[in-house]
Amino acid sequence: VGSITVIIGSLCIGVTLLFGFLRDAFSELFVAGIVMGIGLCLEGLILIFFNRYAELLVEGGRITGRFHWFGKLDLALSEISFVRAERNTLTIYLNEKERYTVMGLSNAYAVAAVIRAQIKAEVREKAQALIERYQRLRKAQKKETYAVFALVALMFILVFVTVFLTDAKDLDEFVRFDWICFYAMCVSELVVIVLGFVFALKCGKKTVPIAHLQFMARKAVTLQTPPGENAVRVYAEPDYCYRLVVFGHPDDHEVFFVVQALTPEFRFVWVNSSDVYESLDALDIDHDFWQDITDHFQ
Repeated sequence: VGSITVIIGSLCIGVTLLFGFLRDAFSELFVAGIVMGIGLCLEGLILIFFNRYAELLVEGGRITGRFHWFGKLDLALSEISFVRAERNTLTIYLNEKERYTVMGLSNAYAVAAVIRAQIKAEVREKAQALIERYQRLRKAQKKETYAVFALVALMFILVFVTVFLTDAKDLDEFVRFDWICFYAMCVSELVVIVLGFVFALKCGKKTVPIAHLQFMARKAVTLQTPPGENAVRVYAEPDYCYRLVVFGHPDDHEVFFVVQALTPEFRFVWVNSSDVYESLDALDIDHDFWQDITDHFQ
């Protein structure tokens, strides 16, 4: 983005200079073109160097690094409760109020996956309490979203009402009543726009907290829902959307596993099951992906 902005700014300066020399006219428009081009170039350079030397290192149970102009990270992974990647932005949550946001990353999803796989933060709340908080926050965001759409619709309605009240006259044909309607519409439109921005900002600010609560609710359900009788091992993937439960037979060493998926209603359903294996050692489980959470049920 920064490079493109610099190119556009340079073209703006070049075209302005070319027209200025060809027409031998250095007017106010010429100065405006030069100023605009310089401004775009400066903005592009700021974007280029904003996160140019960013680096993040996940090692030894800690994440360290630097980002943006003066941002620094030095955290134990045990302090992190949630991490979220969105396009080129990584958000690291320590709690509901403290977080770090790193922008301009080309591998935000990969970094988030590495961190998420090593997060060891405990869930201190009951699953049902987290689910209820998540649902309340999501419902509030939906209401604000509907409010934004309603306000956008209201903007068009105000225009149509004003046109109807003024009989679609041109401005030079307005009488006193028409001007009152026109100015009332302008003030109303301004108020509606401000309210729309307020609701949009409130709605946007809830996106990451909702994702955080959803993740914590999934984790709580995964760790607090009993796997069933004769379960000998329980594994979960980093996002806590799936759980792999290994069941054994009480009278021999044979085992089999079941993959459980967490539904949007936070309930587990069976999605897959394996053949019977001779022993637990015969299972080929990817331990880099599946985390052993058996201790939570003992």
